Amino acid sequence: MHQRFGQCYRCDYGQYQDESGQRMCKKCPYGTTTKQLGAASISDCLSTNQCTNGEHKCHWLAACYDLPDTDNKPLYGCKCQPGFVGNGFECTGESATTYMQSIFRLAQTLKLFLRTICSTVY
Repeated sequence: MHQRFGQCYRCDYGQYQDESGQRMCKKCPYGTTTKQLGAASISDCLSTNQCTNGEHKCHWLAACYDLPDTDNKPLYGCKCQPGFVGNGFECTGESATTYMQSIFRLAQTLKLFLRTICSTVY
């Protein structure tokens, strides 16, 4: 809480006041904010990077990336690793259709290769 014109006010998001009777709130360190109004300690200032603090919900096959905060709400995104598809919160291997197409192309290439070798030898 801080005083303004003789009245007490709760500190805004991203601020705290750990001393009574103060006129101004203290800003949280860079990269941190508070989860609620009226924070009373620097320990109420929490990291806004869920990727490094472990608060993200990305799939284990996805990479987490930090985004700029909006309205004191920490934001992040997730992207599936190469070879996997999905929205980052859910990732799966390449679809069976893509896999089967790859196998078919490999078989066609191998068949053509063997035909070339056989015609050259005989």
